[in-house]
Amino acid sequence: MATKSIPLKLIDIPPDNRDEIREAELEGLAATMMERGQLSPLLVRRCKKGRFELIAGERRLRAAKILKWDQIEVKEMDLDDRQAAEVHAIENLQRVDLTPWEEARKLADLAGSNGSSVRVEDLAARLGRTPQWVAVRLAVSKLIPELRQLVIDQEWPLTHLPLLARIPKDVQPMILEAIVDNQKMDTMWGFFDGGKPVGTAPPRHELVEFLEEFTRLLSQAAWNLDDPFLLPDAGSCDQCPKRSSAQALLFPELADQKKDRCLDEGCWKAKQAAIVAVKVNELNEKGTKPILLKSHGEVPKELTEALGPATFEQSYDYNVCKKTDKDAQPAVIVTGEDAGTVKYVKPVASGRVGNSGRETKVDQETGEAEPPSSEDRLKTLELKRMCRAGELWSEKLETFKPKWTGMLDALVLHFGCDERHDYRDDGAWEDFANRDHKVKLEQIAWEQLRPIFQKRLYRNGPQTQGEAIWEECLGQARALGLLLVLQYCWHDATVDCPMTKAMVDAGVKDPGKAFKEAIK
Repeated sequence: MATKSIPLKLIDIPPDNRDEIREAELEGLAATMMERGQLSPLLVRRCKKGRFELIAGERRLRAAKILKWDQIEVKEMDLDDRQAAEVHAIENLQRVDLTPWEEARKLADLAGSNGSSVRVEDLAARLGRTPQWVAVRLAVSKLIPELRQLVIDQEWPLTHLPLLARIPKDVQPMILEAIVDNQKMDTMWGFFDGGKPVGTAPPRHELVEFLEEFTRLLSQAAWNLDDPFLLPDAGSCDQCPKRSSAQALLFPELADQKKDRCLDEGCWKAKQAAIVAVKVNELNEKGTKPILLKSHGEVPKELTEALGPATFEQSYDYNVCKKTDKDAQPAVIVTGEDAGTVKYVKPVASGRVGNSGRETKVDQETGEAEPPSSEDRLKTLELKRMCRAGELWSEKLETFKPKWTGMLDALVLHFGCDERHDYRDDGAWEDFANRDHKVKLEQIAWEQLRPIFQKRLYRNGPQTQGEAIWEECLGQARALGLLLVLQYCWHDATVDCPMTKAMVDAGVKDPGKAFKEAIK
């Protein structure tokens, strides 16, 4: 197709050609065009009244205006609106200076330019790009505006965008809220300027671990993945598009079916509640009313809606046993990873220290258990809270990244000089102390130390050693300078383990004193 020269003043620029063109770029292009001339023609199509609409080449056109050219070389194309939009998008996507957001928008325009969904593989072939490149940028275009703005303002690396882009849109508000919360608390997600938290992008591996908290391994589901009737509106999991294996271009590392993850946490919770209701109904129909066991915290609203009025009991107060054991009762686990499973349990035996950490007093004449006193109730409650605080503290250790300063002091303070051989490799730690690779060695140090901290928390079992666990938490928090974080753990533990109705009715006063007394 031959080119021709036309007046610049006859060319109209569509309003949505580009998001932004920097003046400095135009000045540089104008200088190049002044020296070397116009190296390639603009693409235009004829409009009414002898005018032309620009299809591709806006930067060259604007640079020519800076140079005050009267004429410019163009190639006229006979295209309808759909074809013009497609050519414009393809031409722009060949550029090397587009931002990821511009690439995403152009691809989204191109994918919808013919009024229907275009296959990723077809787009990739037309653009000379890989299908994964196209899939990631199409997903980026679906980020909610608030999350997109945070990433732009904080200048997150491009390598982070694919990780965010593969999260379903309806889950993204929850992701955004959690990111903001992390940036207020965790030094790996930001820093403090004059006492005010300033958010920054976390390391990529940290973001990967963080986002995994909002997905669920389908292999751990308590229901059949091919069951379309458990939640009819959602259909079966094996046919659901909101799973990682259905988006292999976005999740290449999860191609193995064993790693397949559910990306819709709301649907996961709804199905979890539905399977719990199914198991409860099955047992009720058999004439066996099951115990409903929760691990900690509040029961999800999805579950209360599915079951209706129900009484939930703490798993602390029961031991798992065999179905054939005396006094064994069926129980449906309603929260946690085992939610939706049926287990057989029996209450903690009288006269023994069980899950609650309290020894039951027995009347010597009748052999029956005596009702616990208010003091016993409070002690039991405090032990439960200590156990729960230990669980929360262990979770905090998973995300905590200590600063370089004070790391060795923390080790020595908590373990003592004589025990160093139990937890460190002398060569590695000599490097840690003497070389300049502080960030990498700091990570190595913490990866060695954290499992030991966690193991010490549970060396005697979390259910029976509340006081020992609490003392261990205090020692670790002092060594790491994290008493404030431990205070948050204790506060959450008091919320997760509230006073029972019987205690309230008996007028027992909740002291909530463990943390205040511990730091006196």
